[in-house]
Amino acid sequence: INEFLAAPASGQTEWVELYNAGTTAADLEGWVVEEGAGSRRTLHGWLPAGGYAVISPAGSLNNGGDLVLLLDAERTVVDQAAYGDWDDGNRGDNAPAPPVGTTLARQATSGFTITSTPTPGATNRFTAAPTPTATPAPRVSPKRSAAPKTQPTPTATTAHPAITRTIRPV
Repeated sequence: INEFLAAPASGQTEWVELYNAGTTAADLEGWVVEEGAGSRRTLHGWLPAGGYAVISPAGSLNNGGDLVLLLDAERTVVDQAAYGDWDDGNRGDNAPAPPVGTTLARQATSGFTITSTPTPGATNRFTAAPTPTATPAPRVSPKRSAAPKTQPTPTATTAHPAITRTIRPV
């Protein structure tokens, strides 16, 4: 497992990329890419030495965390990647959950890293994902205004044979 897109942006689809770092072609007949809930995509064919294969997972990878497994034809785990909040018994070694539109790509020395440059079927490129920044709330500072000019308050007088009263607006 070399790279995968778990949280696609609008117009993107999820994918898992395999890379054969070996010096001979790999027979993938009967191999499986499986996600944490158990959905499986069975593979067929050969992956040449130094070659890539991009697979659409059978299920849906969870944006917040999941497990991606590569199993051989005997269902032995060949490779795996846990990310985000997936509980595989040790969340401390999980890769971070990638933001929407970014991928998790394998670096030779440090495991999986978020990159904002997806490279399905090609050498991984590592560019930092944009860091969300908080938009500061507008600062309102009170200003003294001039005292309002006094204007006469409108009044209405109602005449009654016994009473006269003034009505003022509230």
